[in-house]
Amino acid sequence: KTNNGKGPKDSATEKDGKGMAKLIDLNRANIIAISLKAFRDFSHKELAETIANLDPDTKIVGERVQFLTGLLPNQTEVAAIKGYRGDESRLVPAEVFFRHLLAVPRLQTKVHVIQTISTFRDSAKDTSSKFNLMKRVCDQVMESDKLQKVLEMVLHIGNIMNEGTRTGDIGGFKFESLLKLTQTKSMDGKLTVLDYLVTTFIDKGDRGVLDIGLDFPECEKASKILLSDLIGDARGLRMSLQKCRTELTEIKSDQCDKRVTRSMTSKFAETPNKPPADPRASLFAAIKARSDGSGEATERPVEDPRSALLVSIKKRTDTSESHDSDEGDSCDKVKGSFSPGAARLETFLGEASTDLERLDKDRNTAIQACK
Repeated sequence: KTNNGKGPKDSATEKDGKGMAKLIDLNRANIIAISLKAFRDFSHKELAETIANLDPDTKIVGERVQFLTGLLPNQTEVAAIKGYRGDESRLVPAEVFFRHLLAVPRLQTKVHVIQTISTFRDSAKDTSSKFNLMKRVCDQVMESDKLQKVLEMVLHIGNIMNEGTRTGDIGGFKFESLLKLTQTKSMDGKLTVLDYLVTTFIDKGDRGVLDIGLDFPECEKASKILLSDLIGDARGLRMSLQKCRTELTEIKSDQCDKRVTRSMTSKFAETPNKPPADPRASLFAAIKARSDGSGEATERPVEDPRSALLVSIKKRTDTSESHDSDEGDSCDKVKGSFSPGAARLETFLGEASTDLERLDKDRNTAIQACK
């Protein structure tokens, strides 16, 4: 019996998602849902607001900081969420979360700022440590008496082997030539130049010279680091700080504009809705008083209509300037009272600037030592 053509499989399909909006790819939605489990202590709205406010209470730490990048919607997903006008009950958790994220201005920048605040100090410290390692090893190499004796012996052996040729009796060689010490062999093929070099020092009683590694014990560790990579890392940290400074400026501008708008709205609400004084009315009143048909003398001098006109115009100008001044004063007053997230970012930038100066100093010192 088919139950009107609807079997058990069809019923399961209906329960498992029939009627859902399906705005984003199912696999993508599942990945987002899994990542959101790391933020169980947040509702979707609270997490979006925390990101918008730059995590003022430092709740997003550790691995959760790295999860943020994967939670951001791409352009296609943003367009799909924006275009949806249906009920939220038809959305899966990932789509509901994306809907809340749409209200966050400069979303990707804010996530970058949160990640920078969380990781900058450790990254700068690690990069500085590697620069210092490069400097130490380079200094040790340049100051090693053992290495100098070995290189002098290599040059001496090379001049003997090339005696009578255009490369004989030279004053130096390239480091690439050291690779040939194990490739160049004696006539019988049993002895390499490196073997002969070692034998020579042993025969002279200078076996200790061969323990070159004792003069620079960190050389192997430093050999795994490229100076160009470190310079690129330092440049990336500087760019991240610049993004943070730009975002701080944007946040202050946003908050200043909102507070000034509220302040001015409140001020106008308290002011009665009186029509502005018309300078022509003052002029007509003065003319009328001057040409009053009663002919009776008054004790007070008749007001000059031109003077009345100028006074009225001046009052309107002063009022306009006063409003402009009040708006500027309101903005100035709020500069010291921005949101906790902005305050956190400003404090971070002050501390990070010191770290960056130290990093630049270590970079320059390492570059100079490696030349």
